[in-house]
Amino acid sequence: MTTYYNIKISDFHKHAKKGTKTFGGTLTFANNPIKFIYSETRKKLILNEKWSVHLTTTPCNFGGVRYWFICPHCGETKAVLLFNNTMLACRQCIGFEHASLNRTKTDCSYYFEQAKKEAQKLDNKFDWDGWQGCGTFPDRPKNMHHDTYWKIWQKYVRYVIAGNDIFLGRVKALTSKHGK
Repeated sequence: MTTYYNIKISDFHKHAKKGTKTFGGTLTFANNPIKFIYSETRKKLILNEKWSVHLTTTPCNFGGVRYWFICPHCGETKAVLLFNNTMLACRQCIGFEHASLNRTKTDCSYYFEQAKKEAQKLDNKFDWDGWQGCGTFPDRPKNMHHDTYWKIWQKYVRYVIAGNDIFLGRVKALTSKHGK
């Protein structure tokens, strides 16, 4: 898997001084220094003399402006770009999606993650013992009300049951499809 590094527009605000038209500096990613130069007159950011990224601004409510990258591939305004030795683009152009956007309520792992979050309210080190949905629920913390603990336990059980129902429904569909 290729490693990409985030380059945030906020990283450049630290180097910019009010009233300067050109500034530069060095950012370090995994012990690799990236030199950059920004020119206000050209509204262009040059990284390691290999890539150039155009910038745009939007006005802020109480004066001043906010800077944005313009993705070299799609032309959208972005606060973060990803780069490696061969590519500089936004998250959507590279094809990275957030895990939370890929899960739906028809996926059993969604419910198991929700159950895990409920258990982690009691013990932040909680993890599944073996297969998901088979964890030992944490004991009630010393200073927690019984009603609060009971509500968390009920939500945990509901999520585990929902996840198991979806999982077993898919297993049943697969076995009936293959005639076993």
